[in-house]
Amino acid sequence: MVALKDKSALQYVYPFIGPIVRINPREVHIKDPYFYDELYAPSSGVRDKDPKSVVIFSAPTSLVATVDHQTHRMRRKLLNNFFSRRSIENIEPVIHKSLSRFLDGLTTAHKEGSVVELIDRLQGLTGDVITEYAYGENYGLQDPENYGKGIVKVVQEGTDQIHFFRFFPLVSQLLRYVPSWFMSQVFPARAAIYQLLDGVRKQSILALQQRNTSNAPQRMTIFQALTAPEVPPEERNLQRLEDEGLVLFAAGTETTATTLSVALFYILNDKRVLSKLRRELEQVMPTPQHPTTWRELEKLPYLTAVIREALRFSGIVMRQQRISPTQALKYKDIVVPPGVAHHSLAYAELYNTLAAVVRRFDLELYQTTPENIRFVRDKLLPRSKDGCWTVRVKVVGIREE
Repeated sequence: MVALKDKSALQYVYPFIGPIVRINPREVHIKDPYFYDELYAPSSGVRDKDPKSVVIFSAPTSLVATVDHQTHRMRRKLLNNFFSRRSIENIEPVIHKSLSRFLDGLTTAHKEGSVVELIDRLQGLTGDVITEYAYGENYGLQDPENYGKGIVKVVQEGTDQIHFFRFFPLVSQLLRYVPSWFMSQVFPARAAIYQLLDGVRKQSILALQQRNTSNAPQRMTIFQALTAPEVPPEERNLQRLEDEGLVLFAAGTETTATTLSVALFYILNDKRVLSKLRRELEQVMPTPQHPTTWRELEKLPYLTAVIREALRFSGIVMRQQRISPTQALKYKDIVVPPGVAHHSLAYAELYNTLAAVVRRFDLELYQTTPENIRFVRDKLLPRSKDGCWTVRVKVVGIREE
């Protein structure tokens, strides 16, 4: 029996005992990238999620926490149209409106000579986009008084607590039943998240009340999408709407903001990358203020490569186990029995934001080194030794041509 302090220790074990290791009584770990497609279910296969791994999300009826393969497939189909390419292109003006506020903030920072905490500011940008699109209401997360505070800060703290909820899942479940007014009194610093909870609940109730009336909203929100006539009746309930609404907010803020910050760090840290990227952007942006679209920007190969690398560096780091519920999996000459766990809107924001910032501003890293974005701790998202990743910059110039 080999005691492993962390997942990184697995790499030292494989040369001695082979590519498949049982890491606990109910889970095996397979080190083989060529087994990925088989593990994460070919089109004809069935894979369930591990019920013990999804409790951390504290939203049992959300898509991300859905265990059963067929239920997950049905719920994902409901959201596919809402987040389809056509839908995102139709709301690109929403992205550009929030991006414009973010760029105005950088201009102000240049005039004041102040330091910009990129992840906090970018969470405001991504938060405004997801709330306006999914909820139909802009929450003003880019207002100066909200920089690095309120809902944005609570989302960061929430991902830090996920490790605790993994081992004590009952705590997160019980917290959902405590009245929000009481929690706001006990934890005043977190009052913003409980206001968000109340807002999601009210919109969920309104959507349920309106589903059989002719009072259709001007623009589809996530709440209307989940209460549409084609949705199975058992899915049109308050908890389902609340869970999905909350998860979409959390997933649409910190993850995208972190990816953008990591991309900008590596771009600014290597002048060759910055120079090459700017030359490519000039093809579609002859001037720094020239408007562009996601469709135009995604055709740029170097920008696409930068975004893919940023996604690779900043993605979710937790193990994402899958279970084959009825069929045994065969890895070479080893048979994994059924029931054993094994694991091996953002693009539009990424393209538009990176292009606009790199083309329009001269940024300089401020008291930020690779250590500030080094993966040391697994808190669903990667964390440094001291907590959340941080990327600080100063705006040293605004490009006019």
